[in-house]
Amino acid sequence: MFKEKLTIALLVATSWTSLAMAGAVSGGGGGTTNPAPADPEWIVLATGIDSGKIMTSWFNRQEELFELLNEREKTQSPYFKIFRGRKSIFEIIKQTAVEVRMSAPCYDANGDAKDGSIYASRPGAICISPFTMAPKLNEYNVKIETVALIVHELTHLAGTDEQEAESIQRDAIWSFYRLDFFDVTWKLKNLSEGMLKGMIDETIVRLYRGIQRPEDLQSDLSFAFWRDLLQIREDLDYNHKDVSFLRDHHYKLIAPYLVKISAIHDFVCSNDAREDQASRAYCLEQLNKGYGADSVVTARQFIARQTETDPSFFDAEFDQVSLLKITGFPVISSELTDIANYLRVVQKEVRTLNAFNMSLYRTP
Repeated sequence: MFKEKLTIALLVATSWTSLAMAGAVSGGGGGTTNPAPADPEWIVLATGIDSGKIMTSWFNRQEELFELLNEREKTQSPYFKIFRGRKSIFEIIKQTAVEVRMSAPCYDANGDAKDGSIYASRPGAICISPFTMAPKLNEYNVKIETVALIVHELTHLAGTDEQEAESIQRDAIWSFYRLDFFDVTWKLKNLSEGMLKGMIDETIVRLYRGIQRPEDLQSDLSFAFWRDLLQIREDLDYNHKDVSFLRDHHYKLIAPYLVKISAIHDFVCSNDAREDQASRAYCLEQLNKGYGADSVVTARQFIARQTETDPSFFDAEFDQVSLLKITGFPVISSELTDIANYLRVVQKEVRTLNAFNMSLYRTP
């Protein structure tokens, strides 16, 4: 096992230190012979199954990082054209097909052979060539290098020059190796299809138990409901990073929605006769601190008051989630409905991305 991991690490290091070339995968230089070249069909699979989801997820993350720059830094960034240009890279990904050339290279505007090119046999397509790529790749880097090359060519369609496209391609390779972006395919499937309808749907089903019969919280069923509510919170915490690849960044609202769940917990705790007096008093104190004299507060106000923290410490997303002051179980039902509606928005986006594959066609 150690030897296998060392081999993979060396292959990764070798690929990274070889700079991406114009319209080419990185690596394969130095006059060396690849002892275990990739099967061209692996490149086809990486293009059809992985590339659309991975690129969309990765560009989402890069856009977030781009938005953290000041305006001067943005205009100097290689990402300026793809995020602020006439046509968004996200539109380009959806509208562009990939020609997979199985027995010939792609060609650039000068007629020079390339691994990839924006010049394909059909309009609205880019070209990649498993024929020239496969000898340079292996089982460990074939997915990463294939998707990174497609990234390179698509950015050209957004207006990048060669230097900018190479810079973005290198960033993609580095990110794919370091951040496990290829787990995205599995995560999307698990969140949208796992078990019956997916992990998000399972959480919503548990929420509806409280929405439909909030009065059950006053009976022996309250323990089971609260156990489920804790599981919901655990699911949201666990899946926070899993959904961070979503385009509209709805995942950012998970943290403030957890504040809403905490408020429900404090109310249930403060009214549960089975809790000891000290616990009930503490939960009531936390509720009163969070709401103060207000009937509606933002998640920022609630958590800042509870924790006695400077409100500016919390992100802007905490202003987007409001908490009704809980005065009884009908309000809990309303708050749980709000949480369920939010999760349905996330669920829809997860399923849309899970279903997305790049359009491709083969040519000899």
